[in-house]
Amino acid sequence: MSEPDSSEWTRPRTLMWAILLGLSLVGFGGSFLKAFRPPDDYTTDFIQEWLSARNYFAGEPIYEDQLVALARHWPEFRPSDPETFLRWNAHPPAAVLVALPFAKLGYQDAQLAWNIVTFALFVFSIALVWRELVGVFYPWLLACVLSLILVALPIHTSLQHGQLNFLLTFLVTLGWVADRRGHPLSAGILVGLAAGLKLFPGFLLLYFLASRRWHAVLGFAIGALTINTVALISFGVNAFETYFREVIPSLQAYQSGWRNLSINGWSLRLLDPHLIQADATAYRNPALAKVLTAVLTVLVIILVAWQAWSGRKNDDPDRGWASAIVGMMLVSPITWQHYLVLLLVPLGILAQRLNGRLFRVLGWMVLVVLILGAQVFVALSMGLSTAQLFGPAHHVPMSQRVNLIAISMHSYALLLLLFMTLLIPNRLTPAARIS
Repeated sequence: MSEPDSSEWTRPRTLMWAILLGLSLVGFGGSFLKAFRPPDDYTTDFIQEWLSARNYFAGEPIYEDQLVALARHWPEFRPSDPETFLRWNAHPPAAVLVALPFAKLGYQDAQLAWNIVTFALFVFSIALVWRELVGVFYPWLLACVLSLILVALPIHTSLQHGQLNFLLTFLVTLGWVADRRGHPLSAGILVGLAAGLKLFPGFLLLYFLASRRWHAVLGFAIGALTINTVALISFGVNAFETYFREVIPSLQAYQSGWRNLSINGWSLRLLDPHLIQADATAYRNPALAKVLTAVLTVLVIILVAWQAWSGRKNDDPDRGWASAIVGMMLVSPITWQHYLVLLLVPLGILAQRLNGRLFRVLGWMVLVVLILGAQVFVALSMGLSTAQLFGPAHHVPMSQRVNLIAISMHSYALLLLLFMTLLIPNRLTPAARIS
């Protein structure tokens, strides 16, 4: 997609995005800034890392009943609904390592500091993608990026919950840069570190295997083993035993939650919903749900592997990376919407590579769906009264009709995005730019 040098199109585009940026600041600037620090009487997902890190310095197990740990480290706070308070820290032991520097701060200040540091890494990731794919400065593009940052729900929720996604995006983006610049060992190490922090980035190993990047495979093993070895030395064998024996099985109840965007989440909601989401009379066929998940997952794996292999043949790693990152979202057992910030690299590649008005329109449609909350689509298709049910809780009653028509719009958008990555043409000429 070429960018005309004439100001006939550039100036109106810059003015348009400047206006949209102003509207975004007015409409979302306040809530965006507030998302950095949680309210004094409120906890978010970052409480998991904070409590585990505090337990470490107190000489207690990093995996402990969180209500017990909460009473020890923040006795003034009382959860409004203790029964729904997550029992375990749901993240791997290595994730606690990166929270240790923030453990000495009070909870709200710790999450504020965490968000400032990790959001800065996310901004740096955007700058890396810009440098690699655009290479020149466009005022309209800066206004576009800033507007999307302000309005995108995945970014807001990552900040609100103090999630690991910005750090993961930074590591994966650095890995992509290293790979396309001919440093596969470094690329593998970076992705291996990301997989140590959260398990689902491990899917990117498929890209290295299918493209026969053996140095990257070695690097992946080095990165994953290194960070987990440090965690093992720091936290002991019992932490890993508890994580795999207790924590991972306890998360199965969340897999059919309405916020899970993956293939697995869609299949379970349709064919084997949690009892809290549908009463005992609802149709359930667990075997069929597993088969459907397996078939669709294998299809995604085949498509991603083929794209990685063909990209290697054409000396074009971007195509394989784009498909692998989107495929990673689809095949993960659980994909929350805040994971979508990791789509930074494939969205940038698609914006640069796909030509034609149809693909531009489809690209914007997919982007709009991904940055909006599922409640919007429930309200549009089912009414406001139904949409109000889909609040903070993961488990809410829903019909198959709600699941198919409204809740799964993000899953459909991810599928469409995957097929768009499969249509990415070969490496562009030097004159090509984002438009």
